[in-house]
Amino acid sequence: MTKKYERLNLFERFQIEKLLSHKKNYTDIAILLGRNKSTIQREVARYGKSNYISLEAERIAVGKSSDRKNGKSKIRLCKKLENYVLQKLNLRW
Repeated sequence: MTKKYERLNLFERFQIEKLLSHKKNYTDIAILLGRNKSTIQREVARYGKSNYISLEAERIAVGKSSDRKNGKSKIRLCKKLENYVLQKLNLRW
């Protein structure tokens, strides 16, 4: 059985913040959340262990994920390709 990867959610980020304030290490946090230790390490490394704020981390993560795909497609990036495809679609090619 394979485990599907999912991004951290706000509840998990709250838990990370709380457990870090209780001086728990990455391994303990990962076990409690059912995540890989490296996932926790990368998350905390982005914002710093001493000043990890879950709400700020969630805001930045959501912003980055929406920026990644928002309105970007290969056909829109190349006007020549877009025109070619539209011409062929008009011909029912």
